[in-house]
This record gives sequence, C-alpha cells and structure tokens, in this order.
Amino acid sequence: MSLKITSAVLIAVLITPLSLSAGNGEQLYKMNCAACHQVENRQQPVVGPSLVEVNHLYAKKPKKYLEWCKEPGKKRKDAIQMPSMAHIPDEDLLDILEYIKTATKGKKFKPEKGVKPDPYKLTGEAAKKPRMQRIFMKDTSPASIAVTIDGQQSLCWDTVSCRMRYAWSGGFIDGYAYWKGNGNDLATPVGEIYYRAPGELRAGLVIAGTETAPKYQGYSVAGGLPTFLYQLGPAKVKETILSKDGKLAIRIQVEGSSAEVRYPLGDLAKTDVTHSAGKLDKGMLVLTASEAKDFTLTFNAK
Repeated sequence: MSLKITSAVLIAVLITPLSLSAGNGEQLYKMNCAACHQVENRQQPVVGPSLVEVNHLYAKKPKKYLEWCKEPGKKRKDAIQMPSMAHIPDEDLLDILEYIKTATKGKKFKPEKGVKPDPYKLTGEAAKKPRMQRIFMKDTSPASIAVTIDGQQSLCWDTVSCRMRYAWSGGFIDGYAYWKGNGNDLATPVGEIYYRAPGELRAGLVIAGTETAPKYQGYSVAGGLPTFLYQLGPAKVKETILSKDGKLAIRIQVEGSSAEVRYPLGDLAKTDVTHSAGKLDKGMLVLTASEAKDFTLTFNAK
C-alpha cells in the first residue's frame, strides 16, 4: 500500500471534525479545508483548487458536490488526490458549500495556465507571512501540519499525538519532492532543526491519572496561525501557535482538569525555552492545575 493511500485513510479516520450546528460553514471550512484550499490561489502554497473554482463547478450542483466530497477522483495529474470527506455529515458539507458561495461572491473563475513547478515555494512579502500546510513530513505521522510564523521560524505539529514534533529556523518547507512524487515522497524543513520533542511520547501533555491517548478535534485559524483543539482524558486543550518578539511560541490552555500537568521537553541542548508558568527541571515542565489553565512556551535556537 502506498504512502498516499495510507495517509488518506489515516487523515479521514483520525481527523474527525467537531460537530457544529447549521450556519457554521466558515468554521467547518477552516477546520477541514483551509489547509489545502484558499479563496483564490494567488501566491498560496495550496494543493487543491481555489474556492472560486469550486464555486464555479458546484454552486448549482449540490448533489455532485456531495458525491465528489465523499468519493473524490483525480482531475489534475500533477496534484495530490483529495482524501475522502465521507466522515463529515452531509449537512456540514452543504454548510461549507454555502460558505464557499458567500466567500467567492463577485469573483470570476479564470483557469490557470500551466502548472507551478513547486507550489510551496514563495518569494517576497508572501514568504514572510504566517501560514500553515497539511503535508507529509519526515519523522512524524502522516496526519501532520507544518506551520511558520514568519517564513523563518517554523514547526511541525502532529494531529495524532497532538503535539509539536520539532521546530526549525531558516525557512519553511521544501515540498518539491512531495509535489513531484504526487504524495509518495516527503516534504523537508528548510533550515536547521533546533528542537525535537521526545520521540516515545503518546501525547505532548501528561495529566496525572490520565492514561488515554489524545483525541484531535480540529483547529481554528486567526492571522494565518492555528489554534489546535484536542481532548486528553477529562481535559479540553487548546494549543495556539504564536509569534512572541519574533520567536516561536505556543500558548497552551487546559480546561476541565484538577490534576498536575507535565510537559516533557526532553533534550534542550540546542534550544532556549522560556515558560510563563510552572517549574522546569531536567527537561520536564511541571505545572499545577491552576498554572496549566493558561501558560506559554517560547522556543528559540541557541
């Protein structure tokens, strides 16, 4: 079985969206579609067609739209095939379509000429903006998301173990091999990896008395940067990627737990880490339940 097929299955099974009521098409789009589809693909590192094109194809064909979402084919020989969205209820998929109509109102579809050799490579001001990309990366699960705060400070966040896997400085991602291999190769970080989370962990956070694995619940986006949501035992956790004085930071909020919380940081030989709460001892940040409600970690290469 190829990596592409395995990853599509994993993403469909493991990335289950939050259940939202009707009228939340924009939020559903951000949680399930934004990593691969933008309103207009102008200097955007995306792998799917723009919302303008989707609207052009399906605005008046909701049944065809639902069929495609559940059993997507392959239209572009040089693009990655979309994984099935059959795990999303029809009413939510139709809410997304309504949002697409609203977001693209007044915009006319113009077919793109030619194919970019590497859609992930940006230049100029576009390369300095915060952005995220769901893509297959090395040393992490297939269901991972690359994030950069400024085109220089970047990280890989794993939606299976719900934690940052590693951070690097010097650029974002080189996706050419991934693109050229039609999903059968891996993207690589551009620059030098200065931090790696301990590899044996089941989750980034350890809550005393909790043995269950984390359950990923999607993400929201503000200013180009995500807030990842997941459940860990009785606790609801938010991890927001931030830029703090030009450095990579993660704001973590733990709700619904009265137990001690630990954040294993591991080897910090190449990393300066500051923390807004808790005590750091030999690579382990220990927080009380009260401190864990809202704390921030800042990472920087030594």
